[in-house]
Amino acid sequence: MKKISLAVLFFGFILSLISCQKPAEWQALFNGQDLENWDKYIGTPLKGKDSLHSLATIENVFSVVEVNGEKLIKIAGTVNGSLATKESFENYHLKLVFKWGDSV
Repeated sequence: MKKISLAVLFFGFILSLISCQKPAEWQALFNGQDLENWDKYIGTPLKGKDSLHSLATIENVFSVVEVNGEKLIKIAGTVNGSLATKESFENYHLKLVFKWGDSV
C-alpha cells in the first residue's frame, strides 16, 4: 500500500511541475513599421464598384498610418482584399484590436 501511495505522490509531483511551466509570450504579428511580413492580395470587385477595383493597388488599399502616435494597419475598404502573415501558425489565440470608420 505504501508503494502505491509513493507512486501517486510522485506522479502528482511530476504533474505539478509540468503545470507550473511559464506560458508562452505573445508574438506580435505587426512589426509596428511596415507590412513587409505580410502577403497582400486584392480580390474581386465589390458589386457595382468596378471602377474602384480598376484603380486599386496594393499600396493604396493596404497602408501603415500613424494615429495619436501609434502606427496602425489601414485597409481602405474600397475593394475586396486580404492580408495574410508569411509565417504559418497553429493552435493559437488571436488578440485583435479593431477600429472602424473615419477615425483611422
